[in-house]
Amino acid sequence: ERLGDFWMLDTDIWQWSEMTGFGDLPSPREFAAASAIGNRKIVMYGGWDGKKWLSDVYVMDTMSLEWTELAVTGSAPPPRCGHSATMIEKRLLIFGGRGGTGPIMGDLWALKGITEEDNETPGWTQLKLPGQSPSARCGHSVTSGGPYLLLFGGHGTGGWLSRYDVYYNECVILDRVSVQWKRLPTSNEPPPPRAYHSMTCIGPRFLLFGGFDGKNTFGDLWWLVPEDDPIAKRDLVPSVGSDSNHSTVTGDAQQSALKVNQNHNLMNLRCWSWPNDWGFHFM
Repeated sequence: ERLGDFWMLDTDIWQWSEMTGFGDLPSPREFAAASAIGNRKIVMYGGWDGKKWLSDVYVMDTMSLEWTELAVTGSAPPPRCGHSATMIEKRLLIFGGRGGTGPIMGDLWALKGITEEDNETPGWTQLKLPGQSPSARCGHSVTSGGPYLLLFGGHGTGGWLSRYDVYYNECVILDRVSVQWKRLPTSNEPPPPRAYHSMTCIGPRFLLFGGFDGKNTFGDLWWLVPEDDPIAKRDLVPSVGSDSNHSTVTGDAQQSALKVNQNHNLMNLRCWSWPNDWGFHFM
């Protein structure tokens, strides 16, 4: 059964509450992607409803709980699921995914005019950027950190969630200053290849959780940090548990707070790192 419910986690008391929205309610679906618009709204695109791949766009006001379907004219990305959705300033970037009977996608699209405050007519633009672009994939993550977007993992080629798919553990960045793709070299042993994980930027670090590799479901936590980070110099240990097929929505403010049980120290997780002299900096 595919769900269309909406839940909120209150991080002051660590309690979940189901929210009752109204307006243009999205149909139940899976493998959709969503991203925060500032501190008040969320935008969601695409997914799979069990019968067809979707290309609709919805905006939710988290204060009023009203959903609004965005009317977008002109050319648009093919319907898809398993893609990534990332807000950068006033644009929503969509990369990759799977739709229809065609191959897994590796295209990049930008959507403008998402909110009334933008004073722009909603419209899609396909972006074809130079550099070392990532291969077509779905189930990957794209995380914003300073002037960069970091793409990690995902799977490509073969059938939908087939164990014969190719799963990735490479890091590719989109440099927003030079507007091109670049491969990020890393040292240490990286996490095993995976898709449908979550990754979040916390200050100058990235935190990876979970995922699926076609056969195994992961519940591990990893830091991705620069080589001179104190975390990279410690004797780190793995985490426990398992989860996959989840997603994370974070705000634009880059101010993250982690409340951790005193018996579980996030500084002691496994990590892999990038060279200090490579020029990949956030702060």
